[in-house]
Amino acid sequence: MIAPLIAAIYHMPERFAVLARPAFTFLGDVSYSLYLTHWFLLVLILNAITPWLGVDAFGMTMYTLICVGICLIAARFSFRYIELTGVKLGEYLRHPSKPVPGFSN
Repeated sequence: MIAPLIAAIYHMPERFAVLARPAFTFLGDVSYSLYLTHWFLLVLILNAITPWLGVDAFGMTMYTLICVGICLIAARFSFRYIELTGVKLGEYLRHPSKPVPGFSN
């Protein structure tokens, strides 16, 4: 599914202008956090939801929708409170004499 998206973006008159939209910016920001957390969450949610919803088409559709929502929320949380805090800490450790906004000395 990604190949048609890349082809559409590449052949647009203003190349890559679509990537500046908020949805793509959000996905770009949380992509690493999503990569790190999604497998753990998929397994937890599968074990929690399968006994109630079953493994039929409806259950798997609901599982997919729930997973997408929870994984994006967890990735946003991880990005904001873990990844950005780590970046600020790294900046402080690189330049201890400079104050880093959002990080107390």
